[in-house]
Amino acid sequence: MKKYILGMLILFIGVSCTPIIDLTEDIPWLEGKWKRDFNGVAQIESWQKGEFGFTGQNLFLANGDTTLMNTMDIMVQGDNWVMTRTMFENDIQFTYGILHSNTDSVVFQNNENIWPQTITYKHLSDEKLELIVDGMDGTMRKNVAFTFTKN
Repeated sequence: MKKYILGMLILFIGVSCTPIIDLTEDIPWLEGKWKRDFNGVAQIESWQKGEFGFTGQNLFLANGDTTLMNTMDIMVQGDNWVMTRTMFENDIQFTYGILHSNTDSVVFQNNENIWPQTITYKHLSDEKLELIVDGMDGTMRKNVAFTFTKN
């Protein structure tokens, strides 16, 4: 019994002392203004690194008009990193938990979301970033990739 309690205590201390990853150190390449053009419309994702993570905006530029689509935050919530996207039009917020990350990509997931359930950012080069949105849309799997260039 003593060995069992000692083992559980060591396991608890080991788990509680394990630091969470620091995404601000793992994915510094996300910071900046990223742009893609599609049929005369420019889509901009702009990310700033802050003390507690990243903040961003997603907007569209067309015919001289700017439309803010959503604001984004990547931050620690509890013991994990999360990404929140808040829709500008109606303040609806979607939260995605981190699924995994490394120095070239970060993946967030929320299986309860209608679509997308997974959002991936990939560092292709210092000048290129890929955003992949993926998941089930009704009964059909939908996977869309967008390539952005640093602006």
